[in-house]
Amino acid sequence: MLTRLLTLIVLSLLSVGGFAAKPYEDPYKAYEEADHFIDDMDLNMTYPAVDKSERNDVRKYMRNLKKDLVKRNYKAELVRDDEVVVIELPSDALFLPNDTLLWTGRASRLLDPLKSFFSDPDFFKIIISVNTDNTGSEAYNMQLAEARASSMNDWFESNSAPDLVYVSYAWGDQDPIMPNNTRDGRKANRRVELYLIPGPKLIDLAHQKKLIK
Repeated sequence: MLTRLLTLIVLSLLSVGGFAAKPYEDPYKAYEEADHFIDDMDLNMTYPAVDKSERNDVRKYMRNLKKDLVKRNYKAELVRDDEVVVIELPSDALFLPNDTLLWTGRASRLLDPLKSFFSDPDFFKIIISVNTDNTGSEAYNMQLAEARASSMNDWFESNSAPDLVYVSYAWGDQDPIMPNNTRDGRKANRRVELYLIPGPKLIDLAHQKKLIK
Protein backbone atom coordinates (compact mmCIF):
# COMPACT_ATOMS: atom_id res chain seq x y z
CA MET A 1 0.00 0.00 0.00
CA LEU A 2 2.85 2.38 0.92
CA THR A 3 4.66 1.64 -2.35
CA ARG A 4 1.54 2.38 -4.37
CA LEU A 5 1.04 5.68 -2.50
CA LEU A 6 4.62 6.77 -3.17
CA THR A 7 4.20 5.93 -6.87
CA LEU A 8 1.07 8.09 -7.07
CA ILE A 9 2.89 11.00 -5.40
CA VAL A 10 5.79 10.80 -7.89
CA LEU A 11 3.42 10.68 -10.86
CA SER A 12 1.54 13.68 -9.50
CA LEU A 13 4.75 15.69 -9.16
CA LEU A 14 5.77 14.86 -12.73
CA SER A 15 2.41 16.07 -14.01
CA VAL A 16 2.71 19.59 -12.58
CA GLY A 17 4.43 22.30 -14.58
CA GLY A 18 7.65 22.69 -12.59
CA PHE A 19 8.40 18.96 -12.55
CA ALA A 20 7.11 17.91 -15.97
CA ALA A 21 9.54 15.83 -17.99
CA LYS A 22 10.67 17.58 -21.16
CA PRO A 23 9.12 15.89 -24.19
CA TYR A 24 11.50 14.38 -26.70
CA GLU A 25 11.99 16.69 -29.67
CA ASP A 26 12.37 14.99 -33.01
CA PRO A 27 15.89 15.90 -34.28
CA TYR A 28 14.72 15.40 -37.87
CA LYS A 29 12.17 18.20 -37.53
CA ALA A 30 12.95 20.97 -40.01
CA TYR A 31 16.39 19.48 -40.69
CA GLU A 32 16.82 21.11 -44.06
CA GLU A 33 20.12 21.83 -45.81
CA ALA A 34 19.08 25.38 -46.69
CA ASP A 35 18.72 26.24 -42.99
CA HIS A 36 22.48 25.86 -42.46
CA PHE A 37 23.72 28.37 -45.03
CA ILE A 38 24.10 31.25 -42.59
CA ASP A 39 27.01 33.63 -42.08
CA ASP A 40 27.46 32.98 -38.36
CA MET A 41 29.49 29.79 -37.93
CA ASP A 42 29.11 29.85 -34.14
CA LEU A 43 25.32 29.89 -34.51
CA ASN A 44 25.44 27.13 -37.11
CA MET A 45 27.51 25.06 -34.67
CA THR A 46 24.61 24.93 -32.20
CA TYR A 47 22.19 23.08 -34.49
CA PRO A 48 20.94 20.43 -34.21
CA ALA A 49 20.97 20.65 -30.44
CA VAL A 50 21.39 17.66 -28.16
CA ASP A 51 18.86 17.38 -25.34
CA LYS A 52 19.93 16.53 -21.80
CA SER A 53 18.59 12.98 -22.04
CA GLU A 54 20.90 12.18 -25.00
CA ARG A 55 23.90 14.27 -23.95
CA ASN A 56 25.90 11.68 -22.00
CA ASP A 57 25.65 9.05 -24.73
CA VAL A 58 26.54 11.55 -27.45
CA ARG A 59 29.56 12.79 -25.50
CA LYS A 60 30.78 9.24 -24.88
CA TYR A 61 30.44 8.44 -28.57
CA MET A 62 32.30 11.56 -29.67
CA ARG A 63 35.08 11.07 -27.12
CA ASN A 64 35.65 7.55 -28.40
CA LEU A 65 35.56 8.83 -31.97
CA LYS A 66 38.24 11.38 -31.16
CA LYS A 67 40.43 8.68 -29.58
CA ASP A 68 40.03 6.52 -32.68
CA LEU A 69 41.03 9.40 -34.97
CA VAL A 70 44.12 10.17 -32.89
CA LYS A 71 45.14 6.51 -33.08
CA ARG A 72 44.89 6.84 -36.85
CA ASN A 73 47.32 9.79 -36.72
CA TYR A 74 44.74 12.53 -37.23
CA LYS A 75 44.84 15.67 -35.12
CA ALA A 76 41.44 15.89 -33.43
CA GLU A 77 39.85 17.72 -30.54
CA LEU A 78 36.46 18.07 -28.86
CA VAL A 79 34.39 21.26 -28.71
CA ARG A 80 30.82 22.22 -27.75
CA ASP A 81 31.12 20.47 -24.38
CA ASP A 82 32.51 17.32 -26.01
CA GLU A 83 29.55 17.00 -28.42
CA VAL A 84 31.51 17.90 -31.57
CA VAL A 85 34.75 16.45 -32.96
CA VAL A 86 37.08 18.74 -34.93
CA ILE A 87 39.56 17.12 -37.33
CA GLU A 88 42.46 19.43 -38.21
CA LEU A 89 44.06 18.80 -41.60
CA PRO A 90 47.25 20.65 -42.63
CA SER A 91 46.71 22.66 -45.79
CA ASP A 92 50.27 21.80 -46.85
CA ALA A 93 49.16 18.17 -47.20
CA LEU A 94 46.03 19.12 -49.16
CA PHE A 95 47.23 21.90 -51.46
CA LEU A 96 50.46 22.91 -53.13
CA PRO A 97 51.74 26.36 -52.02
CA ASN A 98 49.38 29.12 -53.18
CA ASP A 99 47.35 26.56 -55.15
CA THR A 100 43.60 26.15 -54.80
CA LEU A 101 43.04 22.66 -56.21
CA LEU A 102 43.39 19.61 -54.01
CA TRP A 103 46.78 17.97 -54.39
CA THR A 104 46.12 14.81 -56.44
CA GLY A 105 47.11 11.69 -54.55
CA ARG A 106 48.43 13.28 -51.39
CA ALA A 107 45.12 14.91 -50.42
CA SER A 108 43.33 11.63 -51.06
CA ARG A 109 45.51 9.87 -48.52
CA LEU A 110 44.15 12.22 -45.86
CA LEU A 111 40.56 12.57 -47.00
CA ASP A 112 39.64 9.13 -48.32
CA PRO A 113 39.89 7.35 -44.91
CA LEU A 114 37.29 9.83 -43.62
CA LYS A 115 34.66 8.97 -46.23
CA SER A 116 32.78 6.64 -43.87
CA PHE A 117 31.79 9.67 -41.77
CA PHE A 118 30.07 11.21 -44.79
CA SER A 119 28.22 8.15 -46.13
CA ASP A 120 25.06 8.58 -44.03
CA PRO A 121 23.50 12.02 -44.62
CA ASP A 122 21.75 12.07 -41.23
CA PHE A 123 24.54 10.89 -38.92
CA PHE A 124 26.74 13.99 -38.97
CA LYS A 125 26.46 17.56 -40.14
CA ILE A 126 29.82 18.84 -41.42
CA ILE A 127 31.27 22.31 -41.12
CA ILE A 128 34.43 23.03 -43.14
CA SER A 129 36.70 25.84 -41.92
CA VAL A 130 39.53 26.97 -44.21
CA ASN A 131 42.38 29.07 -42.80
CA THR A 132 45.64 30.56 -44.10
CA ASP A 133 48.69 32.20 -42.56
CA ASN A 134 49.18 35.96 -42.92
CA THR A 135 51.72 35.83 -45.75
CA GLY A 136 50.42 38.20 -48.41
CA SER A 137 47.65 40.74 -48.14
CA GLU A 138 44.47 40.14 -46.16
CA ALA A 139 42.45 40.26 -49.39
CA TYR A 140 44.69 37.70 -51.09
CA ASN A 141 44.52 35.33 -48.12
CA MET A 142 40.74 35.55 -48.08
CA GLN A 143 40.56 34.82 -51.82
CA LEU A 144 42.88 31.84 -51.33
CA ALA A 145 40.77 30.49 -48.48
CA GLU A 146 37.55 30.95 -50.46
CA ALA A 147 38.96 29.12 -53.48
CA ARG A 148 40.21 26.28 -51.30
CA ALA A 149 36.84 26.09 -49.56
CA SER A 150 35.27 25.71 -53.01
CA SER A 151 37.65 22.81 -53.73
CA MET A 152 36.65 21.17 -50.45
CA ASN A 153 32.99 21.58 -51.41
CA ASP A 154 33.72 19.89 -54.73
CA TRP A 155 35.38 16.99 -52.93
CA PHE A 156 32.37 16.53 -50.66
CA GLU A 157 30.01 16.70 -53.59
CA SER A 158 31.85 13.78 -55.21
CA ASN A 159 32.62 11.75 -52.09
CA SER A 160 29.71 12.05 -49.67
CA ALA A 161 26.07 11.06 -49.51
CA PRO A 162 23.91 13.24 -51.81
CA ASP A 163 21.88 14.72 -48.94
CA LEU A 164 24.73 15.26 -46.50
CA VAL A 165 24.60 18.73 -44.94
CA TYR A 166 28.01 20.38 -45.22
CA VAL A 167 28.80 24.08 -45.05
CA SER A 168 32.17 25.75 -45.63
CA TYR A 169 33.58 28.93 -44.12
CA ALA A 170 36.67 30.73 -45.43
CA TRP A 171 38.54 32.72 -42.78
CA GLY A 172 41.76 33.65 -44.54
CA ASP A 173 44.25 34.77 -41.88
CA GLN A 174 41.58 35.93 -39.40
CA ASP A 175 41.69 32.93 -37.01
CA PRO A 176 45.31 31.97 -36.26
CA ILE A 177 46.01 29.29 -33.66
CA MET A 178 49.68 30.29 -33.36
CA PRO A 179 51.64 33.52 -33.91
CA ASN A 180 52.53 34.05 -37.57
CA ASN A 181 56.05 35.29 -36.77
CA THR A 182 57.67 31.84 -37.07
CA ARG A 183 57.74 29.22 -39.81
CA ASP A 184 56.13 26.64 -37.52
CA GLY A 185 53.42 29.09 -36.52
CA ARG A 186 52.53 29.91 -40.11
CA LYS A 187 52.49 26.20 -40.97
CA ALA A 188 50.07 25.48 -38.11
CA ASN A 189 47.76 28.30 -39.20
CA ARG A 190 47.50 26.91 -42.74
CA ARG A 191 44.80 24.37 -42.00
CA VAL A 192 41.40 22.96 -42.90
CA GLU A 193 39.15 21.98 -40.01
CA LEU A 194 36.29 19.50 -40.35
CA TYR A 195 33.65 19.78 -37.62
CA LEU A 196 31.65 16.57 -37.11
CA ILE A 197 28.39 17.74 -35.53
CA PRO A 198 25.83 15.19 -34.29
CA GLY A 199 23.11 14.81 -36.90
CA PRO A 200 19.51 13.73 -36.29
CA LYS A 201 20.23 10.00 -36.66
CA LEU A 202 23.07 10.07 -34.15
CA ILE A 203 20.91 12.01 -31.68
CA ASP A 204 17.95 9.67 -32.20
CA LEU A 205 20.11 6.59 -31.61
CA ALA A 206 21.38 8.18 -28.40
CA HIS A 207 17.77 8.74 -27.31
CA GLN A 208 17.00 5.07 -27.95
CA LYS A 209 20.18 3.99 -26.08
CA LYS A 210 21.42 2.34 -29.28
CA LEU A 211 24.43 4.54 -29.97
CA ILE A 212 27.45 2.28 -30.02
CA LYS A 213 31.10 3.18 -30.59
